[in-house]
Amino acid sequence: MRAKGARVLIVDDDVILRALAAALLEQMGCQSEGVATGAEASASAARAAAGGRAFDLVLLDLHLWQETGQEVCQRLRGEGFEGPVVAISGDGFTLDRQLREAGFDAGLRKPFSAQELYACVEGQVGRIHGRFVETG
Repeated sequence: MRAKGARVLIVDDDVILRALAAALLEQMGCQSEGVATGAEASASAARAAAGGRAFDLVLLDLHLWQETGQEVCQRLRGEGFEGPVVAISGDGFTLDRQLREAGFDAGLRKPFSAQELYACVEGQVGRIHGRFVETG
């Protein structure tokens, strides 16, 4: 499992979803932190990066109370976050040009199954770290 040990930031104003995602990620061998707002996401990402333990992946709800996921994603990118950002939403959506331009790498529809979350995290973390774990 390439994602084992990955650090994931979960940004969603639904406390139940954050807890569920955190539990599934823990079963997968990942570490996670959950926050409810874009401001908390920025602060957590900055703290983690400053401590030398930057997040490998962000799961980001498209519909937060105070701002959109697109706004938060663009801010995280502007603040230097380079890892994958996955849009999560209960709405039917596709990862269209607007979401890609905002900085999203993938999308995951809520409610997601454990298998869907695992596949998404494995794929996104594997994509960025794959070049370092492959041996000749």
